[in-house]
Amino acid sequence: MNKTILFLLLIEFISIACKSNENFQIPKDSNSEIVKIYPYSDNLYIIEDYNYWKTNSLLYKSKEYIYFFSTGWSKKSARQILWKAKTYILPFKGIYIIAPQMEFINGLGEFIEEEIPVFIHKEAYSYLINNWKVEQLKYTKTFSTWEFNEMPLFTEITDNINFIEDQIWIFYPGKILIPGNLIVYFPKEKVIYGGNLLISPGEFQIHQFNIDKKRYIDFIHKIQKLDIETIIAGKGKAVHSKEILKEILNYLNI
Repeated sequence: MNKTILFLLLIEFISIACKSNENFQIPKDSNSEIVKIYPYSDNLYIIEDYNYWKTNSLLYKSKEYIYFFSTGWSKKSARQILWKAKTYILPFKGIYIIAPQMEFINGLGEFIEEEIPVFIHKEAYSYLINNWKVEQLKYTKTFSTWEFNEMPLFTEITDNINFIEDQIWIFYPGKILIPGNLIVYFPKEKVIYGGNLLISPGEFQIHQFNIDKKRYIDFIHKIQKLDIETIIAGKGKAVHSKEILKEILNYLNI
Protein backbone atom coordinates (compact mmCIF):
# COMPACT_ATOMS: atom_id res chain seq x y z
CA MET A 1 0.00 0.00 0.00
CA ASN A 2 1.59 3.31 -1.08
CA LYS A 3 1.86 6.49 0.99
CA THR A 4 -0.92 8.29 -0.89
CA ILE A 5 -3.46 5.57 -0.13
CA LEU A 6 -2.37 5.44 3.50
CA PHE A 7 -2.74 9.22 3.76
CA LEU A 8 -6.24 9.16 2.25
CA LEU A 9 -7.30 6.37 4.60
CA LEU A 10 -5.96 8.36 7.55
CA ILE A 11 -7.93 11.44 6.47
CA GLU A 12 -11.11 9.37 6.14
CA PHE A 13 -10.55 7.89 9.60
CA ILE A 14 -10.05 11.36 11.10
CA SER A 15 -13.16 12.61 9.31
CA ILE A 16 -15.29 9.80 10.71
CA ALA A 17 -13.82 10.11 14.21
CA CYS A 18 -14.38 13.86 14.33
CA LYS A 19 -17.58 14.31 12.32
CA SER A 20 -19.40 15.37 15.49
CA ASN A 21 -17.10 18.42 15.72
CA GLU A 22 -17.96 20.60 12.72
CA ASN A 23 -15.01 22.92 13.42
CA PHE A 24 -12.34 20.20 13.37
CA GLN A 25 -9.66 21.17 10.89
CA ILE A 26 -8.77 18.36 8.48
CA PRO A 27 -5.51 18.83 6.54
CA LYS A 28 -5.70 18.84 2.75
CA ASP A 29 -2.95 17.34 0.62
CA SER A 30 -3.10 20.32 -1.70
CA ASN A 31 -1.28 23.45 -2.79
CA SER A 32 -4.12 24.78 -4.91
CA GLU A 33 -6.74 25.81 -2.37
CA ILE A 34 -8.35 29.24 -2.23
CA VAL A 35 -6.70 32.21 -0.53
CA LYS A 36 -9.34 34.74 0.55
CA ILE A 37 -8.43 38.39 1.21
CA TYR A 38 -11.08 40.74 2.55
CA PRO A 39 -11.23 43.99 4.58
CA TYR A 40 -11.79 44.02 8.31
CA SER A 41 -11.56 47.82 8.36
CA ASP A 42 -10.44 50.59 6.01
CA ASN A 43 -6.82 49.71 6.75
CA LEU A 44 -6.73 46.11 7.92
CA TYR A 45 -7.24 43.10 5.64
CA ILE A 46 -7.58 39.47 6.68
CA ILE A 47 -5.93 36.75 4.60
CA GLU A 48 -7.35 33.22 4.93
CA ASP A 49 -5.18 30.48 3.42
CA TYR A 50 -7.07 27.21 2.95
CA ASN A 51 -4.06 25.12 1.94
CA TYR A 52 -3.23 22.18 4.22
CA TRP A 53 -4.41 23.40 7.68
CA LYS A 54 -6.33 26.68 7.36
CA THR A 55 -4.25 29.64 8.55
CA ASN A 56 -4.79 33.39 8.75
CA SER A 57 -2.42 36.29 8.17
CA LEU A 58 -2.84 40.05 7.76
CA LEU A 59 -2.21 42.96 5.42
CA TYR A 60 -2.21 46.55 6.69
CA LYS A 61 -2.70 49.47 4.31
CA SER A 62 -1.70 52.85 5.72
CA LYS A 63 -1.94 56.13 3.81
CA GLU A 64 1.53 55.59 2.36
CA TYR A 65 2.55 51.93 2.61
CA ILE A 66 1.47 48.30 2.80
CA TYR A 67 2.72 45.97 5.54
CA PHE A 68 2.38 42.20 5.68
CA PHE A 69 2.17 39.92 8.71
CA SER A 70 2.99 36.32 7.73
CA THR A 71 3.15 34.88 4.20
CA GLY A 72 0.75 32.00 3.77
CA TRP A 73 1.56 28.32 3.42
CA SER A 74 3.43 28.34 0.12
CA LYS A 75 4.78 30.27 -2.84
CA LYS A 76 1.40 29.94 -4.54
CA SER A 77 -0.35 31.42 -1.52
CA ALA A 78 2.20 34.24 -1.38
CA ARG A 79 1.69 35.07 -5.06
CA GLN A 80 -2.05 35.44 -4.55
CA ILE A 81 -1.45 37.73 -1.57
CA LEU A 82 0.99 39.88 -3.53
CA TRP A 83 -1.21 40.05 -6.64
CA LYS A 84 -4.09 41.33 -4.54
CA ALA A 85 -1.87 43.79 -2.65
CA LYS A 86 -0.62 45.29 -5.90
CA THR A 87 -4.15 46.44 -6.73
CA TYR A 88 -3.89 48.94 -3.85
CA ILE A 89 -1.11 50.82 -5.70
CA LEU A 90 1.04 51.55 -2.66
CA PRO A 91 4.70 50.63 -1.96
CA PHE A 92 5.36 47.49 0.09
CA LYS A 93 7.18 48.60 3.23
CA GLY A 94 7.90 45.28 4.92
CA ILE A 95 6.81 41.85 6.05
CA TYR A 96 6.97 40.88 9.72
CA ILE A 97 7.44 37.25 10.71
CA ILE A 98 4.92 36.68 13.48
CA ALA A 99 5.48 32.94 13.86
CA PRO A 100 8.47 30.92 12.63
CA GLN A 101 6.37 27.87 11.75
CA MET A 102 6.13 26.87 8.07
CA GLU A 103 2.44 27.71 7.78
CA PHE A 104 3.25 31.38 8.45
CA ILE A 105 6.58 31.70 6.66
CA ASN A 106 6.91 29.25 3.76
CA GLY A 107 5.87 31.77 1.09
CA LEU A 108 8.69 34.18 1.95
CA GLY A 109 10.63 33.60 -1.25
CA GLU A 110 7.98 35.44 -3.26
CA PHE A 111 8.13 38.48 -0.96
CA ILE A 112 11.92 38.55 -1.15
CA GLU A 113 11.78 38.46 -4.97
CA GLU A 114 9.68 41.63 -4.74
CA GLU A 115 12.52 43.17 -2.66
CA ILE A 116 10.24 43.58 0.35
CA PRO A 117 12.22 43.97 3.61
CA VAL A 118 11.75 40.99 5.96
CA PHE A 119 11.84 41.49 9.74
CA ILE A 120 12.16 38.67 12.27
CA HIS A 121 12.76 38.37 16.00
CA LYS A 122 16.23 37.08 16.89
CA GLU A 123 14.84 34.06 18.76
CA ALA A 124 12.68 33.09 15.79
CA TYR A 125 15.73 33.41 13.54
CA SER A 126 17.80 31.13 15.80
CA TYR A 127 14.96 28.62 15.84
CA LEU A 128 14.76 28.57 12.04
CA ILE A 129 18.53 28.17 11.68
CA ASN A 130 18.25 24.95 13.69
CA ASN A 131 14.92 23.65 12.37
CA TRP A 132 14.30 24.87 8.81
CA LYS A 133 15.52 21.75 7.00
CA VAL A 134 13.88 19.39 9.50
CA GLU A 135 10.53 21.16 9.09
CA GLN A 136 10.78 21.17 5.31
CA LEU A 137 11.53 17.44 5.25
CA LYS A 138 8.65 16.74 7.65
CA TYR A 139 6.14 18.49 5.38
CA THR A 140 7.65 16.90 2.27
CA LYS A 141 6.88 13.50 3.77
CA THR A 142 3.43 14.58 5.01
CA PHE A 143 2.07 16.18 1.83
CA SER A 144 2.81 14.94 -1.69
CA THR A 145 2.22 18.52 -2.99
CA TRP A 146 4.82 20.11 -0.69
CA GLU A 147 7.71 21.91 -2.42
CA PHE A 148 11.00 21.92 -0.48
CA ASN A 149 12.24 25.51 -0.05
CA GLU A 150 15.63 26.75 1.05
CA MET A 151 15.81 29.03 4.07
CA PRO A 152 15.39 32.67 2.93
CA LEU A 153 17.52 35.67 3.84
CA PHE A 154 16.16 38.16 6.35
CA THR A 155 16.63 41.92 6.15
CA GLU A 156 16.67 42.67 9.87
CA ILE A 157 16.95 40.49 12.98
CA THR A 158 15.75 42.35 16.04
CA ASP A 159 14.83 41.99 19.70
CA ASN A 160 13.12 45.37 19.99
CA ILE A 161 9.43 46.21 20.32
CA ASN A 162 8.33 47.77 17.04
CA PHE A 163 5.97 50.69 16.56
CA ILE A 164 4.91 51.22 12.96
CA GLU A 165 3.53 54.64 12.03
CA ASP A 166 2.00 54.82 15.52
CA GLN A 167 -0.72 52.51 14.18
CA ILE A 168 0.79 49.06 14.80
CA TRP A 169 2.52 47.68 17.90
CA ILE A 170 4.51 44.46 17.69
CA PHE A 171 5.78 42.82 20.84
CA TYR A 172 7.34 39.57 22.05
CA PRO A 173 5.71 37.91 25.08
CA GLY A 174 8.69 35.61 25.60
CA LYS A 175 8.95 31.95 24.70
CA ILE A 176 5.57 30.32 25.26
CA LEU A 177 5.55 27.66 22.56
CA ILE A 178 8.25 28.20 19.95
CA PRO A 179 10.82 30.99 20.27
CA GLY A 180 9.98 34.22 18.45
CA ASN A 181 6.18 34.03 18.24
CA LEU A 182 5.07 37.69 18.19
CA ILE A 183 1.81 39.52 18.86
CA VAL A 184 0.51 42.44 16.76
CA TYR A 185 -1.77 45.09 18.26
CA PHE A 186 -3.76 47.53 16.13
CA PRO A 187 -4.99 50.19 18.61
CA LYS A 188 -7.13 52.09 16.11
CA GLU A 189 -8.99 48.93 15.09
CA LYS A 190 -8.89 47.48 18.64
CA VAL A 191 -7.59 44.23 17.16
CA ILE A 192 -4.99 41.70 18.31
CA TYR A 193 -3.43 39.28 15.82
CA GLY A 194 -2.12 36.28 17.69
CA GLY A 195 -0.33 34.26 15.03
CA ASN A 196 0.22 30.80 16.48
CA LEU A 197 -0.41 31.86 20.09
CA LEU A 198 -4.10 32.77 19.89
CA ILE A 199 -6.15 29.89 18.50
CA SER A 200 -9.58 28.66 19.54
CA PRO A 201 -9.19 25.46 21.61
CA GLY A 202 -12.54 24.41 20.17
CA GLU A 203 -10.94 24.09 16.74
CA PHE A 204 -7.38 23.03 17.54
CA GLN A 205 -5.92 21.34 20.57
CA ILE A 206 -3.71 24.15 21.84
CA HIS A 207 -0.19 22.87 22.09
CA GLN A 208 0.09 20.34 24.89
CA PHE A 209 3.82 19.77 24.71
CA ASN A 210 6.81 22.08 25.21
CA ILE A 211 4.54 24.89 26.37
CA ASP A 212 5.26 27.33 29.18
CA LYS A 213 1.80 27.19 30.74
CA LYS A 214 2.42 29.84 33.41
CA ARG A 215 3.79 32.35 30.91
CA TYR A 216 0.90 31.59 28.56
CA ILE A 217 -1.66 32.33 31.28
CA ASP A 218 0.17 35.53 32.29
CA PHE A 219 0.27 36.57 28.64
CA ILE A 220 -3.50 36.09 28.22
CA HIS A 221 -4.17 38.15 31.35
CA LYS A 222 -2.06 41.00 29.93
CA ILE A 223 -3.87 40.84 26.59
CA GLN A 224 -7.20 41.14 28.40
CA LYS A 225 -6.14 44.52 29.82
CA LEU A 226 -5.67 46.06 26.37
CA ASP A 227 -8.39 48.09 24.68
CA ILE A 228 -9.46 45.42 22.22
CA GLU A 229 -12.70 44.17 20.72
CA THR A 230 -11.49 41.50 18.30
CA ILE A 231 -8.96 38.67 18.22
CA ILE A 232 -7.74 37.44 14.84
CA ALA A 233 -6.56 33.88 15.31
CA GLY A 234 -3.64 32.38 13.43
CA LYS A 235 -5.55 29.19 12.57
CA GLY A 236 -9.12 28.09 12.02
CA LYS A 237 -11.89 30.67 12.23
CA ALA A 238 -10.22 34.06 11.75
CA VAL A 239 -12.34 36.60 13.65
CA HIS A 240 -13.26 36.14 17.31
CA SER A 241 -14.58 38.27 20.13
CA LYS A 242 -12.57 38.70 23.34
CA GLU A 243 -14.36 35.61 24.67
CA ILE A 244 -11.75 33.46 22.97
CA LEU A 245 -9.29 34.59 25.66
CA LYS A 246 -11.53 33.10 28.36
CA GLU A 247 -11.78 29.90 26.32
CA ILE A 248 -8.01 29.64 26.19
CA LEU A 249 -7.67 30.28 29.94
CA ASN A 250 -10.30 27.63 30.70
CA TYR A 251 -8.44 25.19 28.47
CA LEU A 252 -5.06 25.94 30.06
CA ASN A 253 -6.43 25.53 33.58
CA ILE A 254 -7.78 22.03 32.90
